[in-house]
Amino acid sequence: MVTTGSDTLEETAFLIDLLLPEGPPIVITGLPRLSGSGFPDANGLLAAITVAAAPSAANLVLVVADGAIYAATAVQMQFSQGIGMITAPTGFLGRVEGDQVYIRLQPLNRQWIAAPRLVEPVDLIRIGQGADDRQLRHSIADNVAGIVIETFGSGRIPPWWLPAISEAIQRRIPVVAVSRAGVGGMGDEFGYVGAYHDLRKLGVIFAPNLSGIKARLKLMAALAVARSPAELRALFQERKDS
Repeated sequence: MVTTGSDTLEETAFLIDLLLPEGPPIVITGLPRLSGSGFPDANGLLAAITVAAAPSAANLVLVVADGAIYAATAVQMQFSQGIGMITAPTGFLGRVEGDQVYIRLQPLNRQWIAAPRLVEPVDLIRIGQGADDRQLRHSIADNVAGIVIETFGSGRIPPWWLPAISEAIQRRIPVVAVSRAGVGGMGDEFGYVGAYHDLRKLGVIFAPNLSGIKARLKLMAALAVARSPAELRALFQERKDS
């Protein structure tokens, strides 16, 4: 069992799931509570221990928060504080009720990257309406190891960002695009300049169903093991259900 502060719980959980091979269950929890609250810290720790000891948790990396059991890769901090601050857009896998653990769903397609270290710096840039490309150009000038861009929708950017993205890729700085929605596929059939097809032609790597902060961590790990741009791209390809 791993305890951590809630501020970076989703990043800690994602990294543990990504970097550690299958083995004993790992359960992450945080969210300290006052003793007089509805779900105090002691109860949360007991719930996590109970889940870690359950046979149904074998080989899984899970997060337990407010009695709910989540896939480690799916959790997000939804609110800044209070009950329900940790959740997952895909829902929970099960619940712990007293000494009973009910895991109704199993997380699919776990990916393991045997990275000996995390490569830094990798910058995360979020696009906003009308935003210029200064942050991106600063990252290029600093010769960072990689760049993650949170795009509009399923992979769209302002047209004036294209030259800087092209420059980054020409300088062998990997550029990974995610949706700023944090959930959903990448790809569309829009024909305007700056849409998905333009990014694909430039050689941008797409990371569907990943938030920006998670894609940044994944890129930091992937850069430590990928020996070529093709290998790096393959690590970001979403595996399909069998």
